[in-house]
Amino acid sequence: MKNRILQEFLNSDIKVISEDRLKEYIDYCFENKTDKIKGKTSLHHILPKAIFNQYKDLKKNKWNGINLSYYNHYYAHWLLTEAIDDFSQLYAFCTMHCKDLKLGRINENELISENKFKEKKELQKEKFKEWCSIVNPETGLTNAQEAVRKSYETNSKIQENGLTIYQEVGRKAHETKSKIQENGLTKYQEATNKMKETRNKVQENGKSSFENGAIKGTLTRKITICENGKTIEENAIEKSRKTLKEIDLETGLTKSKLRGLNTSKSLKRIDPETGLSPAQIGARKMAQKRKIKNKDGLSSFEISAKKLKKIYWKRAKIYNVYNNLNKIIQKNIELKELIISSLKNTSKENFYGKVDLYNRKNKKYIGWYIEYVGIRNEIFSDEELEKQYKGKE
Repeated sequence: MKNRILQEFLNSDIKVISEDRLKEYIDYCFENKTDKIKGKTSLHHILPKAIFNQYKDLKKNKWNGINLSYYNHYYAHWLLTEAIDDFSQLYAFCTMHCKDLKLGRINENELISENKFKEKKELQKEKFKEWCSIVNPETGLTNAQEAVRKSYETNSKIQENGLTIYQEVGRKAHETKSKIQENGLTKYQEATNKMKETRNKVQENGKSSFENGAIKGTLTRKITICENGKTIEENAIEKSRKTLKEIDLETGLTKSKLRGLNTSKSLKRIDPETGLSPAQIGARKMAQKRKIKNKDGLSSFEISAKKLKKIYWKRAKIYNVYNNLNKIIQKNIELKELIISSLKNTSKENFYGKVDLYNRKNKKYIGWYIEYVGIRNEIFSDEELEKQYKGKE
């Protein structure tokens, strides 16, 4: 059986890097095969199903399927990437390297070295680009375009229940998420609560894990220097700009314009069941969510409005800011009409010369009517305001 499997590899179109490694891979599979144990083993195709489609059905070809422990399965795929030059096996191994560690199937000390994994990952990216650009002479499409077309055809196929595969998957996922459990919550609600608990968990430095993660990610992108002398963030921006400026051969439009047109079309597409477009459905759902009230009897819209008022009322305190407002806000803030009961008919025109923000008689602050546009609160700290407007009240 071992010789037969070896000959299948050698007689195929796949490039063999090392025949010795290939023999080692086959021996390893047979020496480490075991019985199926739920939660501890994985089913492995000795002749990979992505390459040898004729042997992927294990009911007809039982000899091609074996059970391996999670680690042995991982190592078998590593040996295979060392033995043959094939994109599908590189992809399978790189995915397994990250996924199995995340799921706790293998320990960190059992993984190959970080440098070796980076080499495999870079090679996978190169092979993927090559594979995507290969043109099928029969259809005139690249492998990437062909894969998208096949996926769309498969997912759009109407089944016996009158739904497409895509709709059926969506329906099942919705049912699973919406199913009420013993604790009275749906799976979606339970997962959301767990995520919130994890994010809000305070660590040693007094910040939540979410805040620490965000700070670490931002610093990594801004500080880490790549081989070309630029930071990760600079490279990402440059790559994004190049991608958006690329011309699509079919339409002659840039990818940026094409993406905008496709998004616009999808948002305007009318759903036959509801008679509404996705944009209209989304707007209705958002409006309904905003009306839902919490335990305190407040809707999400009312809560947001309260938070905004606190921000606006906190900053200037008792200072008569409007005289020199342009010097502070410059181009980062634009004025906006925000009318409340204590100050009626406020407009941009009378804001500058007719409204005194500080009511001297009642010693009460009326309001600072501005809208923040991409700027942090620290810029308008109380100390700065006091320094600029001391003696000008």
